[in-house]
Amino acid sequence: MDLDPGIQFVLSQLNQSSVSQSGDSSRPNLDEFRVIFDNISRLASGSVDSIRSVIDFELHLKGRSIKVREFIPEDCSRSAYGIFFHGGGFTHGSIESHHGVAAQLAVATRSRIYSIDYRLAPEFPFPAAVEDCIDATKAIIAMSDDNSKMPLFLAGDSAGGNLSLVTSIELNSESTEQVRAQLIFYPVVSFEERPSVERFGSGYFLTRDDLIYYRQNYLPEEDGLKDPRANVLMESRLNASPPTLIVSADHDPLIDEAYVLRESFDEVGVRVDHVVFEGVIHGFISMGAFTTKSKEALDLCASFLDEYLSTRSPQ
Repeated sequence: MDLDPGIQFVLSQLNQSSVSQSGDSSRPNLDEFRVIFDNISRLASGSVDSIRSVIDFELHLKGRSIKVREFIPEDCSRSAYGIFFHGGGFTHGSIESHHGVAAQLAVATRSRIYSIDYRLAPEFPFPAAVEDCIDATKAIIAMSDDNSKMPLFLAGDSAGGNLSLVTSIELNSESTEQVRAQLIFYPVVSFEERPSVERFGSGYFLTRDDLIYYRQNYLPEEDGLKDPRANVLMESRLNASPPTLIVSADHDPLIDEAYVLRESFDEVGVRVDHVVFEGVIHGFISMGAFTTKSKEALDLCASFLDEYLSTRSPQ
């Protein structure tokens, strides 16, 4: 299928820009790129309406503190809440880059959303991000009686999808159904180079060189590729995963990762819905200012939660 007109415009602008996601020495250094990525992503996600409050706070974990941003929509009627892990190749991205996405997810799902600012590679390589997401999720559950009693769902895009997968398995292996559902967008699953990388690894925003760069930053030791906290397909406890919605883009080098994950879930009996949006690219959930497909995907998340979670608080 042809690309969505808004996505075509985004790609034309990106292809004209000197900004690259990779570590090319002729491009901005990583610190500079992180700022650029945060600013561009926040603008590209579009306007955020119907949010009652946005609150930042520090979550004090063992030996470190991380920032969390809480979003409460005006309609917060779902008797469940969510925790969101941002994308960015484990190397950039933040609660700033994904401010709009997390807010829009809160509005679409009628839920309180906590967005996690986990540590980034290469300063903090694997498993720092995993440890932050698991520990932060446990801490948020323990923050209040409401959180400990209400159903929890996780969500994440790209690298954040990987972190959601790993976190849900860990928590549900410790205590059944701590995580009741998860919403993952074009996730990193195994860090393997599948055929879709050849098809879409150039000219569609996320490139093959980017994927190599991210993997080298996040997993500097080759043994990490065999660790189930990174390569989910190595996980013997995959059946602990909650019902999962996988959202993919049809012009994405990671789309084959999603197909393999869906098959793996089917094999172990995990309920999975996999929806492929046509005419879009990796990262489209953060491009709501340019394509309606972003809102359609977020509305799909709400429908998925309607099926698997209590949808309304008592009136």
